Amino acid sequence: MNPAEKTSTGRKPKAATQGEEAIGPEAVIELTPEWQAEYLADMRIERARIPRRFLGKTFETFKTGRNADLKAMVQHAKAWVEGFYLDLDDPKEEGNTHKGFLIEGVVGCGKTHIAVAILQAVIRKGFSGLFYNMPDLLSDIRATYSNESSVSESGLLEEINRPDLLVLDDLGAEATKDWINDRLYLIVNRRYDSCKPVIVTTNLTVDDLSEKLGERTVSRLLEMCLPFTPFPKRDYRREILHGDFEPWKTTDRKKTR
Repeated sequence: MNPAEKTSTGRKPKAATQGEEAIGPEAVIELTPEWQAEYLADMRIERARIPRRFLGKTFETFKTGRNADLKAMVQHAKAWVEGFYLDLDDPKEEGNTHKGFLIEGVVGCGKTHIAVAILQAVIRKGFSGLFYNMPDLLSDIRATYSNESSVSESGLLEEINRPDLLVLDDLGAEATKDWINDRLYLIVNRRYDSCKPVIVTTNLTVDDLSEKLGERTVSRLLEMCLPFTPFPKRDYRREILHGDFEPWKTTDRKKTR
């Protein structure tokens, strides 16, 4: 791709002339270290498979209003990103260095927004990342069984394990089958063995996940992930659709007549 063009994330290179944006293929680009770092981060985000609709999901665009709990939630996520690093040369290191998050909540409460915001922030720190919605992941695994597929199942699983941070969105949304649970265990266990973190979002409780996916997979996840700040039990998508979204409201606030 021509560096003078926009990346898929919508960012433009910085023009060399001040006060005027250079246009056209002959534009002179100021290749500062900052621009190069941002450009490379844009490329890593493009390879992370984040859906186009979610590219704008950042900490800055997460609406908190005057809700102290939502503000604390965002600060919690930011602090985790700030402390994120991987020392894969020392896999025996203790503590939470390699732990991700298990993010539970009702449909539409903002789980995916926070997960993608964390992923993008980590990528912009210089790490690699990958986003997979669970139904899409299983569809891609099934596609490898086709004779026309250029990717093997083992190759796809290796690709999933390669990035520094993996986001598995909507875990538990898939139908329960033995082969699905076996593949999911392989994915989780490879991340576990490699000391690489995973962020999981789900509408289910831990007990429901254990019943649906099996104890061994969920046990691994509980060891690999920190519990995230509880989300308010509100469907923000539904509220925004109906035009009555007020993020400072709480679910237990009494109605006044």
